Amino acid sequence: MEMTQRLKSATLSNGLRVKVYEEPSVPLVTTLVMYGVGSVHEQPDHAGASHFLEHMLFKGSLLYPKGAIDRFVFRAGGRVNAFTTEDYTGFWFTVGRDLWEECLRIEADRMQRSLLEEKEFEAEKQVVLEEIRRRLDSPWGKLWQELDRTVYREHPYGRPILGWEENLRGLTRRNLAD
Repeated sequence: MEMTQRLKSATLSNGLRVKVYEEPSVPLVTTLVMYGVGSVHEQPDHAGASHFLEHMLFKGSLLYPKGAIDRFVFRAGGRVNAFTTEDYTGFWFTVGRDLWEECLRIEADRMQRSLLEEKEFEAEKQVVLEEIRRRLDSPWGKLWQELDRTVYREHPYGRPILGWEENLRGLTRRNLAD
């Protein structure tokens, strides 16, 4: 059977676009929820906010307090992560195929009821600042950042996805919540 025959697409009544690729011989499922929000959608003085929010969405929600997602994935023997690009942010799980509904419950809860606690916000800000420092500590990191800044002078692609250190330092919990 060709791949295109196993790839199914649908748009739900709420506008959510769903794609499903089924491989019956594999006992795993990967869920990937992507949001059309990335670094190009940020205000210049909030550069890095999308990536920072990606981090914060692992720090607890109403139904899944801090650590609950990691415990779920660990018990399932799976993997979880997220990423931010210029154009979108994605959150993914790979777990046993019987757990896909729980993955989507987690995604729905953290998008609707993320806690964004001040204590977690300040701690995670330090993690992201260190990520920026590590990138700039690499000659390649500096080169790519300057190349993007030069090529995309007037376009948001010229801003780094992680943001600028000075902008991130000034970012508040309220900026992310809005």
